[in-house]
Amino acid sequence: MNTIVVFSLKGGTGRTTVACNLAAELVEQGRRVAVVDADPQNALGLHLGMRVGERFGVARGDLTDHDISKYQRSLSKVSHVPFGQCNFEELLELERARVENYAWLDDRLARLTPPDTEIRILDVPAGVSGWLYHTVCAAELVLVVLQADAASYATLPATEEFLSRRGASKGIAYLLNMMDARKPLSVDVRGAMTGIVAKNMLPFTIPHDEAMREAFAQQKSIREHAPDSQASFAFGELADWILDLFRG
Repeated sequence: MNTIVVFSLKGGTGRTTVACNLAAELVEQGRRVAVVDADPQNALGLHLGMRVGERFGVARGDLTDHDISKYQRSLSKVSHVPFGQCNFEELLELERARVENYAWLDDRLARLTPPDTEIRILDVPAGVSGWLYHTVCAAELVLVVLQADAASYATLPATEEFLSRRGASKGIAYLLNMMDARKPLSVDVRGAMTGIVAKNMLPFTIPHDEAMREAFAQQKSIREHAPDSQASFAFGELADWILDLFRG
């Protein structure tokens, strides 16, 4: 199984949207994919038809095999594992368990991920955290999601420093999301970012596309909602690039 970690030091870059739509595109290309929400916000599944406040997920330690099988049977084409709705005390207990048992997350994911999964995509919280530190170690690819703005640009030195110490086995790639190529400033920022991360900047971007918001409102992937849109084409490029990487 190949693992992709999708993250950003800055919140609001569209990291979760990228994870869900990448998973949907890979499924359309015939791959067996599971996308896992490792973010306590528990929002990933909302892109894929999950009900608000779903408690099933990574955070639940009391799940039976029947619970897991029942949830997996309820899924649409894209297999996903929510984080699970938690209160503050439950989150503190989870953090304690993760710190005391380094294999805790691996064991939990092995139980919740369908056994025939070929590619697992982990959506981790923004910023440097224990969740990120742990998942990056086991990833074949770290996909860093950015926007072409000053705030994302400012995170690059810290991102590069962190990943230089915790590098993935297959590689690191930077993806610009919601890119508006009509704006000269966005183009300039993209050039400046490329100057820092060099060959790790992907040669394509996910364009700013109103169809993405419409898809989310309907809890659909962009491939389902608007297969001929610019954004859908871009996710196809991203999926092709990743599959080529894993074949290499």
